[in-house]
Amino acid sequence: MTNHVHLLLSASKTENISKLSQSLGRCYVPYLKWGENNKQRLSAYRDLFKLVLDENLIKEIGSSLQTGTPLGSQKFKDEIEELLGLKVGYTRQGRPKKTEPLGFDEKTQLKLF
Repeated sequence: MTNHVHLLLSASKTENISKLSQSLGRCYVPYLKWGENNKQRLSAYRDLFKLVLDENLIKEIGSSLQTGTPLGSQKFKDEIEELLGLKVGYTRQGRPKKTEPLGFDEKTQLKLF
């Protein structure tokens, strides 16, 4: 296994690729501060994943990934819907509940059958 990756990038602005490189470099520098050598850095990195997540959170993350819905508060979802101009998330599946026709009650409804 090699210690590098290749990226195929298309940028809407020419400066965006250099900004990405700068951002990646800034993430790498703190990693080097985790230890004096590679073994210590790897140990510190592995420690990040020893945290046990709440079972309900794991289910929410899985459901979000499976359905392609955003995970967050209702305010967060509302903001995404406003930005995208469309509904995100999923609604109740199946047919809509039957509602009584407007202006009719049980006595005045027409019986077709």
